[in-house]
Amino acid sequence: MIKRTLIFLIIVCSCAITMADNTYKWALYDVKGTGEFHDGLAEFYSNGLYGFINSAGEVAIEAKFKSVEDFEDGQAIVETESGIGIINRNGLFLLEPKYKRIEKAKEAPGLYVIENAEGYKGIFFNNRLVIPPINSHGDFYTYNFPFINNINILSGKQYAGTIKKEGDIFVIWNLTEKGQNNLYFDKNGNELNAISYRKSSKGLVLFKGENDKYGLKNADTGTIVTAPQYTGSSFDIWIKDHIIVFTSKGFALIDANGEKVIETGQLDYEGNYILSLTFEPKIQHGLYSLTGEEIIPTKYNFIFNIVDDWYCCESDDGKIALNIKTKKKYSGKYFTYSDGMIQVAQKDGGYYYINAVTGNRLADTYKYANDFSEGLAIVEKNGDGYKRIIDKQGKTILRETEDFEIEGDIFSEGVIATRYKHGYCYMYNPLGHGDYVYNQKGATNKTIDIWFKEGLEAMNKKRYSEAKEIFYRIIMNAPNNGMAINNYGVCLDNMGYKEEALEAFTMAFDLNPDNKLAKNNMELTKNELLQQQEQTENETEESNSGTFWDALASFGNLLGQMAGNYAGQNADNSYSSDYSGQNNSSSSNSSASYQTEYSRWESIAERHYNSITNTGFRVRDKQGNRGGGAMQGMNSGNYVQMKKSFRDAQRQMRNIRSNAQRHGVTITQSKWETATIAY
Repeated sequence: MIKRTLIFLIIVCSCAITMADNTYKWALYDVKGTGEFHDGLAEFYSNGLYGFINSAGEVAIEAKFKSVEDFEDGQAIVETESGIGIINRNGLFLLEPKYKRIEKAKEAPGLYVIENAEGYKGIFFNNRLVIPPINSHGDFYTYNFPFINNINILSGKQYAGTIKKEGDIFVIWNLTEKGQNNLYFDKNGNELNAISYRKSSKGLVLFKGENDKYGLKNADTGTIVTAPQYTGSSFDIWIKDHIIVFTSKGFALIDANGEKVIETGQLDYEGNYILSLTFEPKIQHGLYSLTGEEIIPTKYNFIFNIVDDWYCCESDDGKIALNIKTKKKYSGKYFTYSDGMIQVAQKDGGYYYINAVTGNRLADTYKYANDFSEGLAIVEKNGDGYKRIIDKQGKTILRETEDFEIEGDIFSEGVIATRYKHGYCYMYNPLGHGDYVYNQKGATNKTIDIWFKEGLEAMNKKRYSEAKEIFYRIIMNAPNNGMAINNYGVCLDNMGYKEEALEAFTMAFDLNPDNKLAKNNMELTKNELLQQQEQTENETEESNSGTFWDALASFGNLLGQMAGNYAGQNADNSYSSDYSGQNNSSSSNSSASYQTEYSRWESIAERHYNSITNTGFRVRDKQGNRGGGAMQGMNSGNYVQMKKSFRDAQRQMRNIRSNAQRHGVTITQSKWETATIAY
């Protein structure tokens, strides 16, 4: 077999690193940032200050802040020399940087507790100061949102009394000269008509007897169901068709029929359950259902919900995570939940995980462990000093090496920050990155030099698949780099894809007719294909030399698309925006017409992609033999023509989108516009 010639010169992002048997894709390569992406922006650090990069790896907000927090719902807390403020995604201040402290509240997007230089506190919500920090002493508690302290910040109304959430209802206890006058609100802060809640589903209401105690009677018939014996009630309405009354022993939960369900020292609603407290010999907590079933025995110092059916129960002996349905329990010091997994910090150090859905514990214990996010977690085992990425079964997906370090704590918006050899990068989530797409704008000469060296290294070790991905990466960033295109072709040839290799060699020669190596490779490959065609019976259509020029055109279309996607990188690695492909056939500048035409080509691209990839067909394997799957009748000429049609559709999509953008119309880029076929 005639050996193809490599170009051993060093010139020049969906790129890839290969670890073990898997390939993982870069989203951004050699960028400034190491922060998490939120709202399409990630923080970076430069010369002692912080700024933000965007999903193209470009600086979106200059590094001019002393500190920053992640964006959320288009807003971020930042600190300047003059104080702390809030900016939008354009870097403009929504709240001027003159405050001593700003805390983001978890109860609602855009909700912040602020504190000015004098120590007065206020509330910033929905881009306005709803409670200015003027002579407002004490803390603002947000856990009863939309009620903060005694103000409904959605309506602006202020109420007298103390507010508490009972089940799905907010209750404001208001003592007046005439007695207790409670107010009731739904979860959105809308006042409820208490009269409609003062009767149970069975028609029972509280009434006061001559002995100044309370009983229950049927509101319609007047029939007394429970004689007056209660000294009062927690509130005068039925919540979840139950009412809590005061007895000689403390509190009792009464159902809609007037039956006593639970009686103990104190009762409060805890979601869909009832929290029970006893006071002798000390305060102890338990949990009951509304029917009186004991869910958690009343023996714990403290109980709180972790997530769904999981509760943290604290006793003198320590804490456990208890599933109230399965009764599975695990010991630990701290329990936190994220992405379907409970992280457990142990008393003696180390961490482990519980799958909150299955209730099973992952086998390993880790020296370092972070929250799960997007199906994965960053951990470190004892002894080896390398972080690794694990899935929800505890399987190691990827581990650090001498050249590859994990910088981020979690995957966010489809990526995580890493350091690879010479710079900071963002790697796509190996499980998939959903709708998040990162389009790197350019690559430095230094970056391309390193990629080229890596590609040659892999080729010398006959790792052609890996080398092909590296040279493809270079082509994506530098479409006019003929040397990378030639070497890409050599990799394809060694992998058995001669028609594709011919496309690469021909394109490299067309870019530079003085490239003797590319010319030699092109002629050798063309002759080999012609000889194979002459020897192959029943495939006479492949003898048509036009097939080769179709192949050339398809590769040219691919490179044209690449050039368009990256705003036309020039041969000197500079960038310009003057690329223009074939005009689309839309005769109207309306948004609807652009979208209709784009969708039509999107459908064509998807159809051709599926037709090619679903067949399992390979034009030639490493031994030069033909292989096939469901459509074994498809010959190499049809295969090449199908790829040409696929790339034509992609080019049309790109042109339509660019033309629309020039006329002020934004079309969301489809995944079929950038989809690639590896052979």
